[in-house]
Amino acid sequence: MTTRYPQQSIVGQYEKLPPELREALSSPNIVNSIFEIGKKYGLTIEKMGILSEETGYVIVGLTRPHEFVSALMHSLGVSQEV
Repeated sequence: MTTRYPQQSIVGQYEKLPPELREALSSPNIVNSIFEIGKKYGLTIEKMGILSEETGYVIVGLTRPHEFVSALMHSLGVSQEV
């Protein structure tokens, strides 16, 4: 799986986050939610990883919230209806 952003950008943005958001990124609640969403929509483990990655990009500020759906569509290869 390749990332859309250079690792240096991801790390740089992550380091700017408040501690609460850093913790949220690896919280069991977030991980479980992404897994449940993946199950609901029949995503493979690989695609669940992509969903997780794209979600993280929004949290760290690399992807703007209004770009999230189109980024998911592109990265997961799904239609907007899904």
